Amino acid sequence: MLFDGKEVVLSSDRADILRHMLLMCSKDSPGTRVTFRNYFGSYGKDGEVTNENFRQRISRLRSKMDQIGLKDHIIQTRHLDETAYYFDENLSYMVLYRVDDVVANEYISLHSSN
Repeated sequence: MLFDGKEVVLSSDRADILRHMLLMCSKDSPGTRVTFRNYFGSYGKDGEVTNENFRQRISRLRSKMDQIGLKDHIIQTRHLDETAYYFDENLSYMVLYRVDDVVANEYISLHSSN
């Protein structure tokens, strides 16, 4: 992740959580532990993500983002009586990219038909 000339490397799971937050969450519809359950594997009773585990993952993402000055752009709120998060919509733009075989193959197959 690059911002204002600073760079930090995110693990794929943290990048996936951030991407989901950017694309699917908003002030009106913030992400809860249920929203993000697909990014956590099986935790707790019945494979449910615990509140503590959810907050810890977001805290670790925010810590990484703090290294480049973006920590305060992940906003914590309450939604449906749960802790929830969304990305501050006042940031003008963000570009996410991943370089791996899956993304490259999707790009190639999408553009090879043109």
